[in-house]
Amino acid sequence: MSHSAYRLPRAGSAPARAIWVVLGFVTMFGLPVVGWFAGALAGAGIVYGLSPEDHSYLNAAIPLGGLAGLVLAILGWTRSMRVIHRYRIDYLRSTGTSVTGSVNLSRCEYLSNPRGPGSYVVHLHVRFEDPRSGVVYQVVRKYRFRQSRERSARAMQARLPLGTPVTVLLGRGGAVALDVPERPMWFYVW
Repeated sequence: MSHSAYRLPRAGSAPARAIWVVLGFVTMFGLPVVGWFAGALAGAGIVYGLSPEDHSYLNAAIPLGGLAGLVLAILGWTRSMRVIHRYRIDYLRSTGTSVTGSVNLSRCEYLSNPRGPGSYVVHLHVRFEDPRSGVVYQVVRKYRFRQSRERSARAMQARLPLGTPVTVLLGRGGAVALDVPERPMWFYVW
């Protein structure tokens, strides 16, 4: 049996890959812009509705509403990533293949940030054998925790030491996910 890294599903054609790139840019950059404009319009609409004759507050309402919309868009992004991850796990549980793998590496490291609080990243490498081909693969996932959630990061690493069995969910097109309660970093959800 050979060893290789299990890859994320690839889009079959160049136009399909272009669509994934466009969707990535839209979700990463478009959501904050839409949030800003929606907040600015809501702020202007509220001020205009409260005092239709006096427009002096619009200069303050538009930027403040835009900031509020931006914050709500960012919070919505993180919440939507959790929901997408749960749906993906549920989908792979119901339609995919479950394989038992074992933890090959479990490491927790602290990443300092000079501009604010740092974060903890748990690196998890799981080896499993593909039942269709008999090839041994290794799945690599990273889980990020805020600095204030150090206990959660350390608990995850302690719960998944070397050799621990982990359920690996395999789907069509090479989709793979680890069946653990924590959500991996955002780029592993897709």
